[in-house]
Amino acid sequence: MRRMEAPGAPGPERLRAWKEYAARVAGTLWRDGWDPDAGAWREYVDGVSQPVPLANTLATLAGLTPPESPGVEAQILATSSGTPSMRAWALRALVQRGLRGQAVDELIRSWGPLVAAGADTFWEDFASEGEQPTQMYGRPFGKSLCHGWSSGPADLLVLAILGTRPLVPGWAQFTVDPQLGDLEWAACVVPTVRGDVCVVAERGTTTVDVPAGTVLVHGADRFTGPTKVSW
Repeated sequence: MRRMEAPGAPGPERLRAWKEYAARVAGTLWRDGWDPDAGAWREYVDGVSQPVPLANTLATLAGLTPPESPGVEAQILATSSGTPSMRAWALRALVQRGLRGQAVDELIRSWGPLVAAGADTFWEDFASEGEQPTQMYGRPFGKSLCHGWSSGPADLLVLAILGTRPLVPGWAQFTVDPQLGDLEWAACVVPTVRGDVCVVAERGTTTVDVPAGTVLVHGADRFTGPTKVSW
């Protein structure tokens, strides 16, 4: 693909040009990055490499993956190794595919051992078999025990269990759709530039504090803040 130069001044022509560029990029990805036999994304945009979990995670998060793609989901679920950062991206991709229960199960399987090891912060990496929990880089205490890139559950629990997510940038519109699974209740506070979105979900009842300047979209209903909504 030849290098694409950015169009000129902002306006309708620039918008059309960027849409054309986006279409060309998507066409190239589909032609050389999608493996029709496997029904999944290749490791490289080369037309010959094999599908790998990371490529399918990133393509799904980018909105490229077709709705019915069991090959893609199998690739994402195969992300059983790697850093907590990349594991969290894979679980976000599962949530985006509607596999929220499976995402929670994988989250427990991955981060549960850290909780069992006494962690009350997000550690840099998962413990490896045969090593002390704090061991890393060949040193007995080489692992950071407070590492931002491992904090995926803070976002994933809100997405997968409470179904709380923005519909537009800045949370001007958002939705809430709890799936408690085996839990009796769950709650969260999401800080936004317009105020805190507070959600409490119990068996049979969900209550949401809708900040001023935001709109809660629930099914066909829209609730403009500031207000408290229950259903």
